[in-house]
Amino acid sequence: MKFIKVISNISTVLILCCFLGGCVSEQVSGEVQQVTGADIVNVSEGDIEEPSQNLPGNESEILISSENETQNVSPELEGENITYYTMEEVKALDIPEDMLAYWMVLNGKKPFISYDMGGQEFYWDEFWGIRVDQFMIVDMDNDGGKEVVLYCCPESTWILHYEDGSVYGYEFVFRGMKRIRTNGIYQGSSGAGSGAYCRLTELNADGYTEETLVKYDYYGHVYEVGGKDVSEDEALEFIESIESNRDGSELADQIDGADSSYLLGSLPAEERSIVENVQREEILYPAASYPMDAETRKAYYDVLMNQREFISTMDDNERFYLKDYFPREEYQPDESDILSSLWRPDKICYFSIVDMDGDGTYEVILDGTYARDILSYRNGEVYSYRLNGGAISNSGIVCISEYTQKYGRIVSFNDYEHVMETVDYDGDINDDRIQYYSFSEELIEQYFK
Repeated sequence: MKFIKVISNISTVLILCCFLGGCVSEQVSGEVQQVTGADIVNVSEGDIEEPSQNLPGNESEILISSENETQNVSPELEGENITYYTMEEVKALDIPEDMLAYWMVLNGKKPFISYDMGGQEFYWDEFWGIRVDQFMIVDMDNDGGKEVVLYCCPESTWILHYEDGSVYGYEFVFRGMKRIRTNGIYQGSSGAGSGAYCRLTELNADGYTEETLVKYDYYGHVYEVGGKDVSEDEALEFIESIESNRDGSELADQIDGADSSYLLGSLPAEERSIVENVQREEILYPAASYPMDAETRKAYYDVLMNQREFISTMDDNERFYLKDYFPREEYQPDESDILSSLWRPDKICYFSIVDMDGDGTYEVILDGTYARDILSYRNGEVYSYRLNGGAISNSGIVCISEYTQKYGRIVSFNDYEHVMETVDYDGDINDDRIQYYSFSEELIEQYFK
């Protein structure tokens, strides 16, 4: 069941204060906060103040089921009256449930399940700053349902698949899935002069299966159709049969990524407003406990809440507050710069808690748009270390290279660097990934306060 937070009887409190002759501060709207679960809400001059007093359990809040109630949020909180609607009210609009779910995912109203991140849930609008440039609506596995295929920046192709009320996301290297056709056939390139035409034969919560229809390597003079060796002419003829639309298919229409409302069809403005203001579905994080002594826990909490400086080993042990450390990218987009289309705001997206060096003390991992840092508490100080590599397991194993299947582990931290050694690892690191938590005040409070 989804819940929304409502500040109760604010207007009554204000009237009572005035009646009693008290002076109602003009800062009321700045002091009363709503923790969104997505971002840290700062209350003055961009600085994070003391933790919000409106956290779960405070008497000024009540929890009301979003399935049964429609609520107005106080203008003191949002700056204007916003009516939040329930899913029952949205479903009454008769929007196809798969298209509605896709729209909700792309607009941060519903989490999706990432197949490539070990089945964890994420909000698309927080997902490492990824941006949708174009999307297509295609039945990718020929099962009669529709998937949404996304061309994204950074350069990648994503498939969103709807199944049993959930949306699953699958990431592909962009050049491995392009020129997507209305029948689901797509072209993949493995290098200059080589590639294949493929299609998905199965797409579900457990993953996907891919069928190679034709494979070609012009330089290696290797050609296959249906897994069998053929001549170059036979391979080219098969490719021509696909590209010439003989089977009735054509390249799928690409829709501007900013126009996700296309998924909702033609809705009157009033009905569109209902959809746009539907309550956000909350991510249900798995129950987890990270035992720490009070000193370590408080040190991490203070750093994450900008109440304490840490020492950056990347910057000759200079001290920073976290708000001054991110963003690290000073580049500002300029339309005249060819790289401007690739720019994404630099921010912290997620935090994780894991014992990276196996010494029994937890470290905190900060995943940003462009980089990843480790916070480690040692000798009364919090140090930060830049960590390169890919996936990290719950036991602290780091995938150094996905292509060569090389893995490593940090064996120690010192005042200037972390020391890593290579290790053997035969598990599936994708299924054993660390838990990613949205970088929000609410979750920082939950795990470190």
